[in-house]
Order: sequence, then structure tokens, then C-alpha cells
Amino acid sequence: INGTSDIQIIDTSTSTIIGTIAGTPQTHALAFNSLGDLYVGGNNGNIKIINPLTKTRIGTIPNTNNVTSLAFDRADNLYAGFGGRDIQIINPSTKKIINSIPGSRSTAALAFDSAGFLYAGMDGNSGILVINPSTRTITSNIANSSQAAALAFQTKKLGNGSTISISLTLRTKNEYGKTNRKFLKKNYHL
Repeated sequence: INGTSDIQIIDTSTSTIIGTIAGTPQTHALAFNSLGDLYVGGNNGNIKIINPLTKTRIGTIPNTNNVTSLAFDRADNLYAGFGGRDIQIINPSTKKIINSIPGSRSTAALAFDSAGFLYAGMDGNSGILVINPSTRTITSNIANSSQAAALAFQTKKLGNGSTISISLTLRTKNEYGKTNRKFLKKNYHL
């Protein structure tokens, strides 16, 4: 909740608040790393690293005040957007800024697509930038003259899917003799 309240933990099945994370007012950005740690950015100090099970701070990343957006890439590098500077690339293990993306000042939202490209929604109606993280270059602006305050990619296809169940039964040579048998390859229509 952006304001004086701390982060609230909500049980989505009952729509009830089941807890809070103390010391997290004015939060603007949240992201979980692959280990399940919660990274919290906002106007109230540097990025905080929270253990969601204990609801306690387990670390802080220096020089990261005024974060507006957060996202992790496939290698678990943290990308942080800011209100007044370019996107910063952070190594969470060392808690150090390792690089930046030129021309990406004032980012409001960040999200990675399935191909690994970074999309950055910009403040001030300046569009949605498509960024190649390996070269740290902006490849295009797909929504010029618009502002995206939040971005997300659908990671699973909906509908027209199939579930295939395959059962294998393994038997020893003693059950069917010691003679090797050939299995014919057939075409099966599922």
C-alpha cells in the first residue's frame, strides 16, 4: 500500500489480511527472487530484502532509494527502476549495482517476457521500452506516447491444452523369460 501503511499479506482464498511486514511504508515495487525472498523498493530508504516466512528484514541494498519498479531476470539479477535515474542492474549476492541501462530514466514498471527481453513502462507518457538485457540497449518503443504504471506477461497458455498420462510397467526378465524382444514403433493418435 503506497502511503503510511506497511505491506499487507492477504489470503486470496478468503480475501482477508493475515499479516503485515513491519517497516515497509511507501512501497512502490515488489519482486520475489528464485529462492522466495521478497525485495521491497519505495520512497522509504533502500531496497529491503525480506524473509516472507518470518516477515523480517534479512538485508538491504545500498544506494537504491526511490525505487519505482523491480524485476528479476532468469539469472536472478535484479533490475530496479527509479524515479530519476536509469534502470540499475544489481547482483543480489553482493548487493552491488553492476551496471545500468542508458536512456531508461524514470521507469514506472518492469517485466521480462518469455524470451528474456525487458519491458519498461516509462513515466510521463514516454512509452514502453523494449530492452535487450545482454547488450543493455533499447531496441524499440512499442507504445510511444503512452504510460504504463504496471506490466505483466501471461506465462501459461490458456485453453486448448492437453494432459497426457503415461504409465510404465517394468518387469524383470524372470517374468517373461530371458529372450530379448523387439518393440515395434507405432504411430499413435492422442
